[in-house]
Amino acid sequence: MKLLVRVPNWLGDAVISRILLANLKEKYSVTVLCKKNLKSLFYDYKTICFDNNMELFKKSLMLRDKYDAALTIPLSFSSAFSIFLTHSKIRAGFNFEARGILLNRKATIPADWKQMHTINTQFKLLELLGIKNHTIPEIYFKPQCKDSGEKYVCFAPFASFGRAKEWPVDRYIELGKKLFEKYGTRIYILGTSKELNRSYVFSAPFFINAVGKTNLTEASCIIKNAMFFVGNDSGLTHLSAAMGTPTAAVFGPTSPVWTGPIGKNVKVFFDPGKCTPCEKRYCPLDKKICMENITSEMVFKFIETSIQD
Repeated sequence: MKLLVRVPNWLGDAVISRILLANLKEKYSVTVLCKKNLKSLFYDYKTICFDNNMELFKKSLMLRDKYDAALTIPLSFSSAFSIFLTHSKIRAGFNFEARGILLNRKATIPADWKQMHTINTQFKLLELLGIKNHTIPEIYFKPQCKDSGEKYVCFAPFASFGRAKEWPVDRYIELGKKLFEKYGTRIYILGTSKELNRSYVFSAPFFINAVGKTNLTEASCIIKNAMFFVGNDSGLTHLSAAMGTPTAAVFGPTSPVWTGPIGKNVKVFFDPGKCTPCEKRYCPLDKKICMENITSEMVFKFIETSIQD
């Protein structure tokens, strides 16, 4: 059976969707419907890509009656409308807000969905398509990358969602200095062009500023070949975890129970306080206490132990 899957637009959510896809492809011939900037993330699937909702709807109309089933993972109305336009016999997704009328196979989101990992909620979508058993691969993103043999560490100090998610820059700088002084390793700084002006603070000679200079494929390979990766609750952190790169993830305003990176070599640093998780883009207290309590020494000791192992 031919199945069309509308995946999320956010990089981190899209990375996690690969777990769902790995289970679906055991039964279906899967085509991924995704934003163009995420195409390389689904290199091992047939993809149909779009830039905006208008293009999404136009392409969905062109897919009319070409798929036996269509599944939307995101909760947006537009994603449900896009698979409705395909006129697939089975149109599956979560019954969320007003979009239930567009679907003919619907799953209910549990009341405690934010107290469990999002992948466990998404597994309910598999049941709509006749899949009762599921697995979580240890490594679920395997890009083909050449290893230069260079020893380095990666930092992803920015978060597209908002600055509340960002571990203070001075902690990254302190950590980079510790790593260079002890191991002589240089540190790649990764991020999008939107963060370029903010990235110049990483001016020490042991930093390699690659912010805004890589596409998703290039960033993936830099992370895959790194000795270690350190980041916030961001798409690149999820990407690192998915490839099995040893990963330190610093969480604050968001809950790792709900959106933590999934991988076999992941350590989450989270110091929950009275105001976490607030899920705000910017800290309403303007202090980011949840992040300030995590020191560079804590992360350094973990990396040190991991490197020695």
